[in-house]
Amino acid sequence: MSTPVRCIASVLLLVATAGTPLRAQTVNWPGSAPCDAYFTTCLASVPTGGTLRIVSDQVIADRVIVERAVSIEAAPGVSAVFTATQNHAFNLPGTAPWAVSLRNLRFEGSTLAVGIAGNQPGDLRLEGLSFRG
Repeated sequence: MSTPVRCIASVLLLVATAGTPLRAQTVNWPGSAPCDAYFTTCLASVPTGGTLRIVSDQVIADRVIVERAVSIEAAPGVSAVFTATQNHAFNLPGTAPWAVSLRNLRFEGSTLAVGIAGNQPGDLRLEGLSFRG
């Protein structure tokens, strides 16, 4: 290929990929380190915009406090039960567009508080949650 043709091909490749959105990272728990032990350690390793997927039936005694846009979900057919008696909290940022999902989770003996800081638009999806006093 001549240099002008190679240059045009490179520019076309850059233009074609520039609009391709990055896929948010999904981390499985339990899984490989740092997700091989504690739920909270695994949750801390999930990048902003990512998802923590619980992939086996679990009773989770950890208190969950999240201060960034991270989603938590149970994989299809998996039972994820949070039993900490302290309140769980999701404090979502208000400075950048964000999206958070909580899906197929059960909370027993505690409450779930969700706060949204600032006025930046975002998307909060609560699907298949259950609470038991």
